[in-house]
Amino acid sequence: MSVEVWRTTAVAVPSSFLSQLGFYAVLPLLPALLPDVWGVRSPWVVGTALLVLSVSMRGSSILISNLLQRVPSRLAVAGSLGAASAAFLVLSAARGPAPVLLLLAIAGAGISVSALSLRVLVTDSLARADLRSTVFAAVQVAANVAAAAGPLVGAYLVDLSPRLLLGSVAASFGAAAGTALVLVPADAAPSPAAGRPPFTTRLFVDIVRVPRLRSAAVTAAVGCFLYAQLFSAVVLQLTSLTDSGPLRSTVFVANAVLVIVLQVPVTRAINRRLRRSTPPFAFLRGGVMVFALSALVLAAAGGSLSGVLIGVAVFSVAETLFTPMLNTVFADIRGEGSTLEMFNARQLASAVGESSGAFVGGSVFALALAHDAGPAYWVALALLGSIVAAAFRVRPDRTLTGGARSQPRAPHQEKESAGE
Repeated sequence: MSVEVWRTTAVAVPSSFLSQLGFYAVLPLLPALLPDVWGVRSPWVVGTALLVLSVSMRGSSILISNLLQRVPSRLAVAGSLGAASAAFLVLSAARGPAPVLLLLAIAGAGISVSALSLRVLVTDSLARADLRSTVFAAVQVAANVAAAAGPLVGAYLVDLSPRLLLGSVAASFGAAAGTALVLVPADAAPSPAAGRPPFTTRLFVDIVRVPRLRSAAVTAAVGCFLYAQLFSAVVLQLTSLTDSGPLRSTVFVANAVLVIVLQVPVTRAINRRLRRSTPPFAFLRGGVMVFALSALVLAAAGGSLSGVLIGVAVFSVAETLFTPMLNTVFADIRGEGSTLEMFNARQLASAVGESSGAFVGGSVFALALAHDAGPAYWVALALLGSIVAAAFRVRPDRTLTGGARSQPRAPHQEKESAGE
């Protein structure tokens, strides 16, 4: 592994892991904390609070990306994580809907901006797709370690005191911010836009008109739609099979552990193909196809716990292909736009896919279960994934309207060259 990859991994992974650990410690407990700690008892307000957090996490970085284009990476990452830390700390003393909604929105924005800024930093630091894939895979492994450990930590802390939990979450985000201040290079900044800001209406036009970007956006949105089923339809499927909370939790811990175990060998295999000029988009499509296969398994065997476990195991394989490639594919698209602009396209696709997937998985699947049509739901999802993977194939290389992106510049590159 090259020095650049080690350096970029050391910058991206620690902050990502610490923030994800805090996030996953509190996320499964939010529906209970809202009425018990913050006095938010209306089901509509509880739902609104969860929606506010979700929308803020997925969309806020897009809205301020024109500003982020001019902000150094260290300030963007550390500042946003510090804002999230402060929001969770104040939440430990908050009461009532208005302050809780505002603070959840701030926390979600901090998570969104830090994630986007780290993706841009990785992309601008490494010139080759296989190198970026390695770092994004390491971030994925760290996220799954956090996803496995966070709920266990959260369950332990909330039994001691809900406010201790929130204080610990704030401390985890604070530690992530401090780590970013130390590790993110002082001279790192988003690559400059060549002619336009990273978020304009032209981005929507390009998503529709440029074949390569359209293929990536549609495939990413459908993949995110299928991914969102894990925490919506699969939860309902498990709830219909068992009342045991620990048993249901075991399925999701197994998912995280499988991704941790599989990600390294899968990434090595992918990187060998990337070095032989296989486009990253091929693996994104492959991830969608394996998601479709997991839906087919759930259609055939989802009526039993063992069948759900097999389906989730297949789902975990899909994650190892899809999630790192989701970043790598958009990082690999050339055009006149900046790296931030390409990741705005990625963020839009994932926001549409995950939000609609969570809604459909939580509502349509509930209706399907009530009418004994669960298998038909999973077959429909398998068809959706298969059709999109077949329809959107690797396209010839196309740039966005006018010009090519400049080559990425690694942090400290100019300083090292001057010292030789």
